[in-house]
Amino acid sequence: MLPETIQQKVDQYRGFYISLKNELKWKVADPKQFMAIASMYAVKGKSLQLQPYIELSDYIKNQVECFLH
Repeated sequence: MLPETIQQKVDQYRGFYISLKNELKWKVADPKQFMAIASMYAVKGKSLQLQPYIELSDYIKNQVECFLH
C-alpha cells in the first residue's frame, strides 16, 4: 500500500483527470493534456476549480485567435 500522502495525491490526480475529461472531452484533442494538467495541480497540492480554469482557457484561446488573423 502507498503511504497516505502519496495515495492522497494519486486520488486527487484521478479526480482532477476525470473532471477535466468529463467537462472538456469535446474541446481537447489529446487526453494527455488532461493528464498533464491534473498532475500539475495534484503535485502542487492545489485544488482544481474547473469553471475559472475553463474561463481562463477560453480567454487565452480567444486572444491567440486574434493574432492569427
